[in-house]
Amino acid sequence: METNFYLVHWHKGQNWNDAKPIGEQNCIQEHLKFLWTTSEDGHTIISGIKEEVIGGLAILQFNNRQTITNHLLEDPCIRNRVMSFEIIPFNPINWNKGIHNGINFFNYPLEIAKL
Repeated sequence: METNFYLVHWHKGQNWNDAKPIGEQNCIQEHLKFLWTTSEDGHTIISGIKEEVIGGLAILQFNNRQTITNHLLEDPCIRNRVMSFEIIPFNPINWNKGIHNGINFFNYPLEIAKL
């Protein structure tokens, strides 16, 4: 079964309380438990909070978009609309090998100095 990678962006939902910090938001402890379980189940590659501490980002691996969507809809902060999320399909490149989906990126001229 193929594994796909997704960048997930959690951000403020319609029930986010701007008067409270993230640690005092309704359901935040349950959200953290949900993220812990997601990691323990082997779906999390990396995750963390954004610098402004209003939401977070994660790279997760699931079989398909519907499966990850269904999973995220079980997040207590999503169910309570304290947070919302965006799913972005993510195709990592193994830069040690320079290959992704059969494309050898080392065959392309890279002008690093001009970047």
